[in-house]
Amino acid sequence: MLYLEIENELLRFLSLTDAHLQTTHYRLQPAMSFERNLRQAVANMPATASTQQAVRVIVSQQGTAMPLQEFTEEVCEEVFLACFPDRKGEKVFYDMIPEASAVWIYALPKEHCRSVESLFGEVFYGSLMAPLARYALQQVQGNAPLLFVSCRAGWTDVVAVEGHRLLLVNSYPCSTPSDSAYYVLSVLKMLQFSQTDVRCLLTGEEPLRQQLEPMLQRFVAHVEQHTNIETQLLSYLH
Repeated sequence: MLYLEIENELLRFLSLTDAHLQTTHYRLQPAMSFERNLRQAVANMPATASTQQAVRVIVSQQGTAMPLQEFTEEVCEEVFLACFPDRKGEKVFYDMIPEASAVWIYALPKEHCRSVESLFGEVFYGSLMAPLARYALQQVQGNAPLLFVSCRAGWTDVVAVEGHRLLLVNSYPCSTPSDSAYYVLSVLKMLQFSQTDVRCLLTGEEPLRQQLEPMLQRFVAHVEQHTNIETQLLSYLH
């Protein structure tokens, strides 16, 4: 199985073979089209060298959540554009978050979709945020509030849960770990979570979460690192 994660400035290839995950990165060249970048990345990346039976595209761009009881496929694009009016014309997708009876709605530029499909044929699309939310909901202990924070280059993803209620799923642009700490603490304040009761779980890229941890420990009593969960997160895409 080959996973292609599309971020704003980065392509990440994850090749899963016999439970072993191989990861390679390609930074997008602004002077080239997305299709040319993609073809060059595929030609150069060892993760794509072997024959893959299926390709799953992981979309890391921002999206929005809505209750399952209010969701229909017909309103999907309308809801997305109400939140992101400047992204009109993108192809809209959705993923279920069954643990919270919620739906995650997201989109990818149609040019990107055409490029991926012309190269790989039939592909399957999935979001980054729905697996993070599902994992967070499974870490709940009683009714204690929980913040699940994932660090990646340029972004910090935050999932807020209380009991089994999904309160917030969002991605924040961050240039430094200080930016990440600011947004995490802002969410904590906005939701009125107790600094002594909330559990804050960190995952994602190691240098970023290692720098973020002591910053949050100054304000939050319970900060834990959750590592080596990527294979589990990918399992939610099936």
